[in-house]
Amino acid sequence: MRPKQTICGGAIIPPNSMEALSELVEDGMFNRHSNTLESYPVEINQHRQKIKDVERQLEEMKTDFARSKKNHAFFIGKLDQKDMELSTGALSLLQEIVERQSTMINMLQQKNNNEQFDSSYDNKIFNVNDCSNSDA
Repeated sequence: MRPKQTICGGAIIPPNSMEALSELVEDGMFNRHSNTLESYPVEINQHRQKIKDVERQLEEMKTDFARSKKNHAFFIGKLDQKDMELSTGALSLLQEIVERQSTMINMLQQKNNNEQFDSSYDNKIFNVNDCSNSDA
């Protein structure tokens, strides 16, 4: 029974290793001008080009990321400024409300004091009248 032959790069490898080597050399497997070896520089150039493309894309992504961070910081600043303006507006509105309420409280206190004064004055007049009536 004869050993099986294998195929390598298009060449059939016989069971005898010396025959296999000579056939590979004859078929151009190790020949510099063979398609297999000539394709390596092309593949290397393709890989180099892919690496350059990936590096360029990485730089573009870094630039986009930096731009995005800058825009994010800008808009956060704008939002903080808008929040500050809204807070200031709300604060001034609240201060107005407090001033109005304070004015109303003062008016009510004055009215209450006047009513107390009037009622105490009326009481004094009434007491004076009581005294004059009792003397009579």
